[in-house]
Amino acid sequence: MTGASAHIWETAAGDLLARAQVDPDFHALCRTDPARAFREAAGFDLPSGITLRFAEVQPGELVIPLPPLVPGRSGQPLSDAELEQVAGGTVPIACAIGILAAAAGTIWLASEI
Repeated sequence: MTGASAHIWETAAGDLLARAQVDPDFHALCRTDPARAFREAAGFDLPSGITLRFAEVQPGELVIPLPPLVPGRSGQPLSDAELEQVAGGTVPIACAIGILAAAAGTIWLASEI
């Protein structure tokens, strides 16, 4: 993922979250049709094979996205080939989106404001 495409995803996620916080109709759309809400906020569709799911945060909750298990890892160190992939910037789209989601602030500590 290039810096430019990472910026596009960060901007899309930020725009979506900002709108969902202040627009009750859009907030409801995020719950009922996340893909449509994304398209409306971002101006483009999610990539094929990607499903968007929202976890609504309640006051006093800490929500941290739980990443999928990596098959065959079981706490073992990465192989040289796996380290080269990481160093080369090659990550699966699901991981990249999870990373961007975290960067966009989806680790939330809800509070009553």
